[in-house]
Amino acid sequence: VSTEAGLDDLVGQIVELFAEDVRLVDLSTSQTVKGREEMRAYCRGYFGPLSNMRIDVAKIFDSENATTMVLTISGDHTGELLGVAPTGRRVTYPAICVIELNEDKSKMCHETLGYDTGVILSQIQ
Repeated sequence: VSTEAGLDDLVGQIVELFAEDVRLVDLSTSQTVKGREEMRAYCRGYFGPLSNMRIDVAKIFDSENATTMVLTISGDHTGELLGVAPTGRRVTYPAICVIELNEDKSKMCHETLGYDTGVILSQIQ
């Protein structure tokens, strides 16, 4: 995503997947997000510093009301990320997320996300 309009569209699509009372725990930053509006701000901050971003799913493990995904996230470092000014370098890092669904399985109600910030920093510093 390289334009504000593109970022807004992406964030809107992602937020629509979550229940109003969503809760996200980012284990890498110790940040906890509660509700869709906080999720919107979190996604803008998470996806905004990387243009031409891709999220590739390497593995999926499903159970009745939860899914665990192993991801590879990549993008061009074009905005401040983890306190580092844009470098234009391509960043690629693994992540894992565990997503729980609401009772009727129509929306995601909880996500736990983990990734190694050291791997990211080693590529942009």
